[in-house]
Amino acid sequence: MTAFHNESEPLLVARLRAFATLGIGTTKGHDLINAGLLDARKIGGKTVITMASIRALAESLPRVTVKKNAA
Repeated sequence: MTAFHNESEPLLVARLRAFATLGIGTTKGHDLINAGLLDARKIGGKTVITMASIRALAESLPRVTVKKNAA
């Protein structure tokens, strides 16, 4: 995780909000937590995800290759 933190961005977000931010469902989100790709923490009974791990995951995803139209 990076040490940089944008003051307007939260350090932690609720689990379901993190999944929605990534555009994934709960099953895929839990798979990513279990794989260690999302950093989940507990505050009382609530599970939260670090924004740093959300960013790191998004930045690690492969880019889509755009094919040129063969017109």
